[in-house]
Amino acid sequence: MRDVTLADTQLRGPQAGAKGDYIIYNLGGANRDPAVFSCPEKLDIARSPNRHLSFAAGAHRCLGLHLARLNLRIAVETFLTRIPNFAVPADYQPRFLGGITRSLLAVPVQFGAVEKR
Repeated sequence: MRDVTLADTQLRGPQAGAKGDYIIYNLGGANRDPAVFSCPEKLDIARSPNRHLSFAAGAHRCLGLHLARLNLRIAVETFLTRIPNFAVPADYQPRFLGGITRSLLAVPVQFGAVEKR
């Protein structure tokens, strides 16, 4: 609602009926902040504390977060029960879809007897 300087960039607030500057933030980028996460590029489902912003925070926290977590848990448990032996190729380099959220384009999976690494 007022002018502010953020990281050496001047942002204008709305004044005298004129619109102020608009900003767009990258929520997926926030979850990769090395100041918050010791290894932000590593998938660590046991990370604690895990201060991710996948469901936003505060007054804007997603109302469906508990349902989303339950759905994900059921999907992962079902996959692991039905397909216990799988692996992602060691040379796989992930590619992501940009935008407000960060999404993997594809993940190749090898099925069958998998050598443990």
